[in-house]
Formats: sequence, C-alpha cells, structure tokens
Amino acid sequence: MFHSKSAPECEFPIISAHFKVYIYQPKNDFYQLSFADRLKEVEDNIELAKENLKGFSKKGLIKAIFIAPEYLFKDLNKSGKEKYYSQEQKNQFKNTLIRLSQDSELILAPGTICWQKTSKENQKIYYRNMIYFVYKTQVMKYRKSNPHLVYDFDFSGGRLNQSVFFKKGSVANSNIIKLNGLHIGVEICLDNYKNQITNADEVSKIDAHVIVADKLPEVNLLPLSGILSIKVEREPKYQTFVGIQENKSFEVELHDAETINSLTPDLTSYTFLDFKLKNEPLKGYQPQKDTSINCLINN
Repeated sequence: MFHSKSAPECEFPIISAHFKVYIYQPKNDFYQLSFADRLKEVEDNIELAKENLKGFSKKGLIKAIFIAPEYLFKDLNKSGKEKYYSQEQKNQFKNTLIRLSQDSELILAPGTICWQKTSKENQKIYYRNMIYFVYKTQVMKYRKSNPHLVYDFDFSGGRLNQSVFFKKGSVANSNIIKLNGLHIGVEICLDNYKNQITNADEVSKIDAHVIVADKLPEVNLLPLSGILSIKVEREPKYQTFVGIQENKSFEVELHDAETINSLTPDLTSYTFLDFKLKNEPLKGYQPQKDTSINCLINN
C-alpha cells in the first residue's frame, strides 16, 4: 500500500471538468491479426471515439482519453523474439497515433507495443514493452519497469541471464505523463504490484492513475481522493474498472461514471460530468479554488 511522507497542502486550483474515458478491449480474434490489420482495427476504433467525443454536449473544460490493455501489439501467435515487432513497425504505430491526434481533444494511449531494436553500440538486440500517450501530435512514452519473468522474457525462453536485454523504464519520474493540463500516473502490470509509481516526486499531483495489464489479480490504488483510477486488462476474466476515488478510513471506494455506453462490442465510453482537476489551469482560464477537496488523504 502507498504511504506518503506527508500530506501536502492544496497548492493547485481546483477546476471542474468533464472527463470521458474510452476503453478498447478487443476479443481474442484481434490477437490473431497481422500487424497491419491490428493497426487498422485500432485506427477505426479511435475514429469512432473521436466522433463520439465531437457529439458530446459539454460546458466548460473537457478531458478525454482512449486506453487499451497491455500487449495489444505483441504477436502472441509467434515464438521467441518474433513476438516483438520491428522498429519500423513501432514507428508506423507511433506515426498513426500522431496523425489521429491532430484534430481531436482525445489523448491516445492504446495499450502497449512490444518491439525490438539492434543496439548501435554492441549490435545486440534489445526488447521493450512500452506505452505511448499522444495528444495533438505531442508524444510521451513510458517503458515497463518491472518485467514478468515469463511474459516479458519470452524472447529468450525465460532465461534469467538474458534479462539484461529487456530495456526497462529507468528515468526518474517517468511514471508521470503530463498532457493537456493533466498529470497522468501510468503503470504497466507488475509496476503496479511493485508500487512503482510511489517513487515519483509528483505523485500527489496526479489527476488520473492508469494501469494497463495482462493478468494482474490485485491492484494497489493510490490514497488520493478525487483522482480518476483506470485499469484495463487484456483478458475479460481479470477486472477492468474506471472510477473516481474516495478514501474512507483504510479503504478506497470507486464512484462509477454517470453514463456508460457501449459504442461497439469492444469499445466502451465512460462519462464523468464533474471531475475535479487539481492542476494548473489552461492559459487564460480563471477558476475558483475549491477548498472542500483535499489534494491527498492519507489515513
């Protein structure tokens, strides 16, 4: 469980905003597709989300994010290093997200992509499991810091002496993604199990906590009232959830979205009509402070 050093004062203006979350959870058939066909499926669903967002009647600010699970782009039909896409395919994936982000308020974070690259220094192949966050062509990324001994070392048959070739996230505070006035805390599966995000200096500023996973049975939620918590699993039998947190004693309660709509069998939208954004406002926006909302509750 997360333990903070101290409970910080509310330094940031509290802004009321609408927040829409689009979760894309494709069925098993998706994972049988080629890279090109997968990318087309993801693009089609992002376009559906963008169109839905355009029709959303709003007052004031709106935030929106499109999220998919871990290993969305990993070729599970193949074996060893062939499961990992090439750098060229990774760039095609990234450039598609950049193009799709140009005309929308949607933050795009469609799961993780697993890819490989030959090092210029030693000519050895290194492997990554990473997620992009793209907004208005701005690109942020996060690499998994705590790889699974089987699912992330499968390029070497799970041999531990090969773990050096898995490129882990290592940059301090890389768990915090800053886009469109939001502080988004991100963890990939076992990162959450290891409480990776608690090492970030700006953890108390988080507006949304995003966990993308494959078979993560238990979840560590941050003791931050008012943040949006999102967990997206690859397999339906493991819990996927979206909600706004409220701390009660030693428990965290999640408040559901006001509306939940299935846009397709694989794409669901969640709408929160009164989300409290506690970070810096957009330029020119003059909010009133809401002292009734605590930045951090640590019971």
